[in-house]
Amino acid sequence: MRTVKIYSKPRVSLQDMVNTSIALNSYLDVEIVDPTPVWPYALFPSEAMPQSPGKPEPGSNVVQAITGLQHEVLLLRNELNFESWLARENVRQIGRLFEQRITSRNAEVERQNLVSTFIHPSPTLRHTYRAWVAQQVAGEQSANQQFTAKAEGTH
Repeated sequence: MRTVKIYSKPRVSLQDMVNTSIALNSYLDVEIVDPTPVWPYALFPSEAMPQSPGKPEPGSNVVQAITGLQHEVLLLRNELNFESWLARENVRQIGRLFEQRITSRNAEVERQNLVSTFIHPSPTLRHTYRAWVAQQVAGEQSANQQFTAKAEGTH
């Protein structure tokens, strides 16, 4: 019969993690008053493990763990702030591009209307233009006749 060696995993209480998270989010100074008697040292690098064969200094690893967690929380908040700022900037840029697209579309429609009006004028516009030209010609003829009459009358 073979013996199977079972390696135990370090156990960390979820309630302790939640309590630590709440304490860190409160932005108050945290004082470790009752360090865990059996802290899973396997979670920390070898430098964090006690060097002396005697009893480890209570709370030193916990303080290092909390410091590391505070540092990670700070980094994650910075990353989250950057991501939210970037998302806001992207939304602003999309809005500007959308406004430019609408403006250019409206300008193109107006340009097409002007081109079609001048190249293919409506019958009403043609009739109005012809009437205006006729009035201008009649006005010039009338002015010429009056000038001629005055010029002949002065001789």
